[in-house]
Amino acid sequence: MGLIEEDKNIKLSYLAEEFLETHNPDILLKALIRNVAFFAELLDKVLQSGEIHAKQLLDYLNNNYGVGWSSLAQILARVKWLWKLGYGEFSKNKFTININKKEEIRKILIEENEIEQETDSQLEDELKLISIKDIINEDEALDLIPKLTPERREAFKNVRKKFRNYKFSVVYILDQPIGTVVNIFERINTSGQVLKLVDLMVAKTWSNEFNLRDRLQNFLQELVGNNYGNITDVIILQCLSTNLQENCKRKDILDITREQIEEIWDKSIDSIKKTIDFLKTDLNISNSKILPYNSMIVPLTYFFYKLGNKDETSQQRKVLKEWFWKASISNRFDSAVEGRIAEDIKNVILPTLNSKEVIFDYTLPIITEEKIKKQKYSLGSAFAKTIMCMYAFKNPRHLENNKFVDFNSFSKFNAVEFHHIFPQNYLKIKQMENYDLKDSIANIAFVPAGANKSIRDKSPSDYIPKLKNVEIGSTLKTHFIPNYKESGLLDDDFNKFLQYRAKAILRNIKSIVGEFTPVEKGMYENEEKQIDLFEDKTRKLIDSILKKEDNKYWKNRLTDEFRERVEERITQWLNKHPSEKRENIDPIDFCLVMDYFRIIKMNWNIFERIFKSKTELEKQFLYINELRNAIKHSRKADLATRKHAEGSLVWFEQILKEIGK
Repeated sequence: MGLIEEDKNIKLSYLAEEFLETHNPDILLKALIRNVAFFAELLDKVLQSGEIHAKQLLDYLNNNYGVGWSSLAQILARVKWLWKLGYGEFSKNKFTININKKEEIRKILIEENEIEQETDSQLEDELKLISIKDIINEDEALDLIPKLTPERREAFKNVRKKFRNYKFSVVYILDQPIGTVVNIFERINTSGQVLKLVDLMVAKTWSNEFNLRDRLQNFLQELVGNNYGNITDVIILQCLSTNLQENCKRKDILDITREQIEEIWDKSIDSIKKTIDFLKTDLNISNSKILPYNSMIVPLTYFFYKLGNKDETSQQRKVLKEWFWKASISNRFDSAVEGRIAEDIKNVILPTLNSKEVIFDYTLPIITEEKIKKQKYSLGSAFAKTIMCMYAFKNPRHLENNKFVDFNSFSKFNAVEFHHIFPQNYLKIKQMENYDLKDSIANIAFVPAGANKSIRDKSPSDYIPKLKNVEIGSTLKTHFIPNYKESGLLDDDFNKFLQYRAKAILRNIKSIVGEFTPVEKGMYENEEKQIDLFEDKTRKLIDSILKKEDNKYWKNRLTDEFRERVEERITQWLNKHPSEKRENIDPIDFCLVMDYFRIIKMNWNIFERIFKSKTELEKQFLYINELRNAIKHSRKADLATRKHAEGSLVWFEQILKEIGK
């Protein structure tokens, strides 16, 4: 639904382009309303009900529209987008709308109500765009009508009638500067269609002597010739804005004047070229198609712009490389891109320019060998492209002759130039049970097309001994295969090989970001278990320390109100478990996460030496409690909640280690 056909070319729809620029979920919601059958009807029903079961939605569609659906999956496939986009929650086939988003959704539904939707996705390929000129022109219309199906003929006549009778508004603007005209133009049009940022900037800055579109197109063509054609005109505008004001949000870009662009254009273009030289020379990324995020160009360009496009020092180069890898691995630019760029300018680039220490506090995902094995190679996955960049940075060598792979010869970086170490056809014929993992990133290597063709369909135990490369062991080391004789290759053991190579890749990632702590690993595997473990350790710590002070601390050192709340929980539990006896129960076992903080707070004179700051301690407990409540109530926790809790668990783990010394 993000693609349209124009002049026999496939291009992004304006909604898709706007989403790539803004990352605004409202844009996706509009696209879904316009393109997904019955999405608007379901959205309206969920909005009215606030909370509704998928079965009720299914009955609603069948009763009111006669769709004849029998499976909940058809409902879930549509409405789950509300949950994915943050407009609501989904649990046990029940959808709950986010109360804070109700008005926003209602407004979008009203705005989109009169936009015609295509309800049958199978007809998409048959759709033809008809120009307004053809609709209005009598002769063109008479030629078109016989070619249409009866249903479309009727629709065409209705549309034609509306266009011919519609009264268009006209706004006359006399003797006003171009900036005023652009602002009026934007306000009028954005009520119906969001305008492209580049179009607005071209209009705003145009003069007889200056055409921004021509300048952008000429430079974009130059980038294509340097295998960096994925860099868009919007990225170039972001570079210009950042160089001028260290910010590149839409508003910031629209504030730029023609005079400012003319003044910094040449120097900014040179700084982009310097950035590409750095990526090619220092990281061996010779093609922008494997760049994890195109936005990474912007902070690097700012660095070289402020440096005066001179050569960087070895220390600066080291920091920039560290930034590149950590930003890639942490998925730094997968959302809130403009804000992240501004943060990195302030916290990374400026300190690097001024030879000050840089501290990276990015939230890093947990990466395991299993995650690497299951990651398919794809130019649409930032994680896959990060690993491809690692492959390139390793300076891989030809399997046949041990020469360095020339990445400049990889003109398209398509599937032909990514070699399956265990060839696809071999797996299909000999190891069909492993075929689903054929495209694992751990099974991919950079190999030129010619060599790739010569070894396809053969097993590794067949083609490796036949290679005329006497240094094959050294060659394979450059492909993250440290010892090919131990890797499973010569035994055609596919699973062993994937595990072996994934381990080597993970070792490289850890060398960049450091080891993952036991807490981080535990959170990745089972968040609920990790929080239960934290509660158990916290109970034991509190109980142990307070008993040393007062063996009857539960009675003597806690308030009556606090004890009564816990006793209520114990009573409720005993009512459900009549065979249990109260005297066998330790009340601290019935405390909740924030109860531990309250106990510590009531005995701060004892615990201050351990936790230092009461305010900081409360904040860490609150982070953990937020995730704990989400898990216990089967609610979806967002990434920020999970990462805050993970950081707090690591914080507590470090304190417990200090106590244990």
